[in-house]
Amino acid sequence: MTRESLREAIAQVVNATLRARHPGIWGEGTTACAADSKQFGAWDQNLMTEWHIRYGGRGVMIYWHVERHSTCIYSQLKTPSSSEVASMIEGVVHGHQQLSLFNAHYDERCFLPIHIYDAESGHCLAVILRPGKTPAGKEIRSHLRRLVRRIRLHWPHTRITIRGDSHYGRPEVMDWCDDNGVRFILGLAGNDVLAAQVETTADAVRTRRAIGNLAAVRDYAETRYGAKSWSTRRRVAARSMTASTAPVARPRT
Repeated sequence: MTRESLREAIAQVVNATLRARHPGIWGEGTTACAADSKQFGAWDQNLMTEWHIRYGGRGVMIYWHVERHSTCIYSQLKTPSSSEVASMIEGVVHGHQQLSLFNAHYDERCFLPIHIYDAESGHCLAVILRPGKTPAGKEIRSHLRRLVRRIRLHWPHTRITIRGDSHYGRPEVMDWCDDNGVRFILGLAGNDVLAAQVETTADAVRTRRAIGNLAAVRDYAETRYGAKSWSTRRRVAARSMTASTAPVARPRT
């Protein structure tokens, strides 16, 4: 038995489980997948037994991957100190599973799941298993619509603010948030127009570092910007910083 053959066997079992699911019992197929772990007591002689800082005891962790409307499709035995996020991706990414795609950035086949967390508590609200490509605006909008609908079903008067990196800064997402009373803080990929609008702040940052011979300097700027695909101009905040490399402006809407 080799690592590669074991991973291939896991991929076949997972895909066979999903194919065998009866739609009349479990509903139609979905790409949503939840994952979580639980500590179990184990003998000290077990090489994976460790002290768990959160549970306050020695043992091992069993990590489950549960497909929506279905049962456990995969499980892992792991040490309490290992990364749960890494374990979740490890459990579903090997082989040639359905939806896995080659991603040029990571130089391998993979999924790119979406993780959604509550900012105040850090609690994971949802994990969406999806193909290994950058999500389009319509896809993000559909996920966001379902999430906000569920939140407002229980807390109709809660003020919702979403935060995401530049993958989620799509015009479809921003327009939907405007129409549905959802605030947002989304990353923007840099471009020449944005760089020109914050150049005054960026130049001041470079000057302060050069004159003071400082290790690093950062500052913030605010401007209005609207891409051609946007329905309106929006407020953008940019962080300009310089250290041993050239200054970088990091805009956020």
